[in-house]
Amino acid sequence: MSPEFLLTIILLLSILGKNYSVAIATTFVIFITLLRVDKFFPLLEKYTLTGGIILLSIWVLIPIAVGKIGVKEIFHFMVTPVGLIVILAGISVAVLAASGVSLLSVNPEMSTGIVVGSLIGVAFFHGLPVGPMIGAGIVAFILKIFSWISDFWC
Repeated sequence: MSPEFLLTIILLLSILGKNYSVAIATTFVIFITLLRVDKFFPLLEKYTLTGGIILLSIWVLIPIAVGKIGVKEIFHFMVTPVGLIVILAGISVAVLAASGVSLLSVNPEMSTGIVVGSLIGVAFFHGLPVGPMIGAGIVAFILKIFSWISDFWC
């Protein structure tokens, strides 16, 4: 099966699943492949994760920049029970994302499964497709648990 065919299937599934972020990304990759400028793939592979994290960070920081959130609100919220849970969740997703990036760099074929799972989550469960690294991190965590159990029982 050609890469273009597989990408076309992902594109169709993402459109059917109303996952337009994946549809746009897939269209971009198909476009680069068809133009035969895929020599840029290593460069894109190296820098797009960082670029995406930068864009997400900008999105998170805009409420501070426009004055919706100030120092007083941040410190007040951080010492509440919910604030502490949010901080723990932030730590957890950062650690999971790091594990996910490591897992995907060793097993890139898993990214397709995460994309398919994301498409299903968006199409049928009204989810948002923002967590491939977190998804891979969860997989890495579950695999680590299975490994611990296997080591314990064997």
